[in-house]
Amino acid sequence: MRYEEALIETNQWMDERAKVTPLFGEYCAEFIETQTTRTGELLKPTTKQLYRTLLRVHLDPFHDIPLHEIDAPRIREWWATAIADGKRTSRSRAYKLLSATMRRAVSDWLIPCTPCTIEGAHTAETGKKLVVPSAEEVQRIIQNMNPRYKTFTVFLANSGLRFGEAAALERSDLTMDALRGQPAWKVSVAKTAALVNGTIIGPPGSAGHPGPPHSGATLLALLTLTHL
Repeated sequence: MRYEEALIETNQWMDERAKVTPLFGEYCAEFIETQTTRTGELLKPTTKQLYRTLLRVHLDPFHDIPLHEIDAPRIREWWATAIADGKRTSRSRAYKLLSATMRRAVSDWLIPCTPCTIEGAHTAETGKKLVVPSAEEVQRIIQNMNPRYKTFTVFLANSGLRFGEAAALERSDLTMDALRGQPAWKVSVAKTAALVNGTIIGPPGSAGHPGPPHSGATLLALLTLTHL
């Protein structure tokens, strides 16, 4: 009795019935569908798709294990094996999903505490260096690409929009305006496009875009030539 009282006092006690817990795979799938953001909204379709991929590809060793049987040593063993190929960025994302799911299990009183205690796993990165092409290199790329993609590529290079935001634009989103006394195309960003079991149109990736971007001289000439 005293032992159980001590567990209660340290918030580690669990009802015997709680030892029959859901399988991780099923519980994580439900977590993905019902998790909300800081603003109380459900996760975006693209985020759900990413999480489902992480669950299927990287967290499959846990699928058929009850939540209460997933302990810190088991997770450390999985992490050591998972990062053996050096691809730490994707494994870190999977670890974050694992950790968030186990925190939900704690909130649901299914387990007493989270077993995800690996230091640095949340911020691990592969360390690949991103090389940004120079303006001259961008021009050479554009000159040698399929003409059907040229306008869109120039638009991305000059507008600063995300791919999905640019892909969702319609003719009505572009209007002729002036910038510092010079003609320019004004772009209104109100939606984004994502390919999740078919194209889905939703709000932009960032709430409240910093403002309607204006095209530069290069893009102005190209848009005018293509009669946008």
